[in-house]
Amino acid sequence: MTTGEGQHIDVSMAQTMLYVNEHTQSELFEGEVSENVIRSFQPGDYPILTVGDGRDVLISGHPAEAGTFNLLVDALGRPDLLEDPRFVDVASRKRNIGALLDIIRADK
Repeated sequence: MTTGEGQHIDVSMAQTMLYVNEHTQSELFEGEVSENVIRSFQPGDYPILTVGDGRDVLISGHPAEAGTFNLLVDALGRPDLLEDPRFVDVASRKRNIGALLDIIRADK
């Protein structure tokens, strides 16, 4: 029976392991982890987002984390978010994660 759906997924295991292990590397070193870095594996911390063409995507990085947030701001073309008091730092973005995700999801 033909469904028209693919049966093969081409995944780079080396790249996958690199992304998965970036979070565990902080455990290999002694000392404090920067407050700008979020190391969490809670289910809601890496939301599935529907993009403009209807595809569902998963961001490999917490939306409130400094690096990921800056990439999202660029991708959305929303430099104003950098000045928004709700999103000025990681702690503020974590407190306002619902509003941040609403903004990301609304951009279609």
